Amino acid sequence: MKTVPKEEYANDYSEKSFLSKLSTNFRTIGRKVLLPALELYIALKGNKINGSEKVLIIAALGYFISPFDAVPDITPFIGYSDDLAILLATTYRIFKNMPEDKRDKIRDMAMNKTRSLFGQG
Repeated sequence: MKTVPKEEYANDYSEKSFLSKLSTNFRTIGRKVLLPALELYIALKGNKINGSEKVLIIAALGYFISPFDAVPDITPFIGYSDDLAILLATTYRIFKNMPEDKRDKIRDMAMNKTRSLFGQG
């Protein structure tokens, strides 16, 4: 199983395409995939990430956006499972050395955005 995306997926990332995918597909994507994607996006936007971490985040978000990943997103039930694995592995790598208060702030922001899209449930 892949745990870290290849850098070639960084070419698939742009803020516009990421936000477009979220806004048009958030219900299909679901909370479990949306949350780590938002956490990575927020961490990237925070500007306190070093260069190698930025590349890793951009590659993971590029993989998430790319229509050419291991399991096509249109595949029922499992279409986003590979995206989830990549997003979770990348989130773990980025957050493991981050100060707890910074992690908590990013997670709260991502959770609030998720709640605004899906409701409190």
